[in-house]
Amino acid sequence: MLGAWRSHSDYQSFLVENIQPIYASDKNRVIQFSEALSKLYNLDLDVLKLVLEPYYSNTGSPAKNQPEVFRSFVLMSLLKCHSITKWVYTLHHDDLLCYMIGVSPDNIPGVGTHYDLINRLWLEDPDIEKDRQDSLHPFKRKPRKKLAKNQKLPPRHPGIIQKFVDLALQGKIFESRPEKLLQQIFADVAVRPSANDGILGDIEKLTISGDGTCIKTGGSPFGIRTCDCANKGIFNCDCHRKFSDPDARYGWDSYHETWFYGYSGYFLVTYNEELKSDIPIYLRLVEAPRYDGVTAIIALSEARALYPDFVFDKFIGDCAHDNYPTYHLLNKWNIKPVIPLNKKNKNNSKYQGTIKINENGIPVCMAGLSMVYNGFMKDRNRTQPPPAKAGGLDMPLKQLKTRLK
Repeated sequence: MLGAWRSHSDYQSFLVENIQPIYASDKNRVIQFSEALSKLYNLDLDVLKLVLEPYYSNTGSPAKNQPEVFRSFVLMSLLKCHSITKWVYTLHHDDLLCYMIGVSPDNIPGVGTHYDLINRLWLEDPDIEKDRQDSLHPFKRKPRKKLAKNQKLPPRHPGIIQKFVDLALQGKIFESRPEKLLQQIFADVAVRPSANDGILGDIEKLTISGDGTCIKTGGSPFGIRTCDCANKGIFNCDCHRKFSDPDARYGWDSYHETWFYGYSGYFLVTYNEELKSDIPIYLRLVEAPRYDGVTAIIALSEARALYPDFVFDKFIGDCAHDNYPTYHLLNKWNIKPVIPLNKKNKNNSKYQGTIKINENGIPVCMAGLSMVYNGFMKDRNRTQPPPAKAGGLDMPLKQLKTRLK
C-alpha cells in the first residue's frame, strides 16, 4: 500500500532548512547544484500521489518515501548518473544530494526501493517480461544495403497507415501499452503545470510538430550463443541466441546514413518563441524500423486522449507524413497539416510542364483555358473538373491536339 506522502510545501521547507547551513559553510558547492536545486524546488509531485494510488494495494506494508525516490530518479538524470547502485553509493557519501531529494543521510532509499518503483511504473507482466528475456530469439545480421541521403525506411506492410487511421477514427488506442503510466505521469507532473504557467502558449490553439529520432541501445546485437556450432567449426551460424535487449532492432539513420541497433523515439512538441525552445508534450518508444508515418497516427491518437482539454490546431511533420490517410485523419480532427511533399512523387506527372497557374491561382490546361470548379471529390481529396462536353474543357484528344497546333 502507499504510505505517508510528504507534500510539496513540506519538502520545500525541509530543503531550505537543511541547505542553509551547507550554504553558509560551503557556498560554492551549493551554487554548483543551483540549476538542479531550482528544478527540484519547483517540481510539484503532489499530483503524483493521485496517479500512483490505483497501482498500490490497500493492504500490506506501506511503501515509504515514494516522492523522494521519484525525485531521486530526477536528480540522477540531471547529474547524468545511469547506475542505481552507484547512485545510492553516492547518496551515502554526500549529504547535500540527500537533502536535495528530500531525505536525511540516515534514511536513504536503497537500491531495491528504486527498482521497486520502476516495476510499479512499467505496466508489463513481470512473468511475460522474464520469459522474453530468457527465451531465444533469431539472430539478424546488420543490413548491408544502404539507403540514399535523407531517405527513410519505407513501411514494412502496405496499407498499414490506412488501417491505423481507420482504428484512430473509431477512437481505439493501445490501452495495454507498458509505458502508459509513464506518459500519464509526464503529462500531469510536467506538461500540465507548464501549460498552466503559459509555457505552451494557447492550449486551445496549439501548433505541434512530430518527428522520430534514433536511440541506440547498450545491448549487443550479436547476443549470446547457446548452440554447439563453434565446436563443429561453424563460427558464422544463424542459430537462435539469447539477447540482453530482445526488443532492439536494426533501423536506418537517414541523417548519418548508417544502420543503428536500438529503437526509434517519436516525440510531439510545441515551440515556445520566447524561450526559443521545443517543449515536448508526448514521448513514444517504438521499434527501430518503424516508419514515422505509422507512428504519427498512434502518437496523435494517444496524445488527443491524454490531453482532452488541448486543441491541436496545426500539425507539422516531414515528408514521411505525406500520405492521403494522414491528411484524411487530420481533416476529420480539424487539424491543419503543414507537411512538405514527398520527393519520391516529384516529376511523376503524365504531362510534364503543361499545367500552369494563372494570376488568380486557377490551373490552366494545355488549351489555355482556366479550369472550372465542379465540386469536391472526397475519395480523392481534390476538386473535380466539370463533365465532358464537346468543345469544353474536357474535349476529345483529337480536338485538343488540333487547337494546340
